[in-house]
Amino acid sequence: MSETNSLLILNVFLECPREVHAMRELSILKDQIEQGRQELSRLVDQYGIPNVKVLEQSMALDELINEYNRFTLGMNMNIKK
Repeated sequence: MSETNSLLILNVFLECPREVHAMRELSILKDQIEQGRQELSRLVDQYGIPNVKVLEQSMALDELINEYNRFTLGMNMNIKK
């Protein structure tokens, strides 16, 4: 990548800090959701489905997914304005 292209990309990020922050936030949420899924799978393997630890992890994962959906819905609403 040329220096000019690098500077152009850097300027875009500097001019849009909200968008950069939002993309970082989405990336973090996606990582947390994936980690939550892996933990849920591990707990199901270890304890079986009818277990309080599995239920608690499932609820925590649901909340992360809900947060992701609220965040992306908010982003879509801001774009349409």
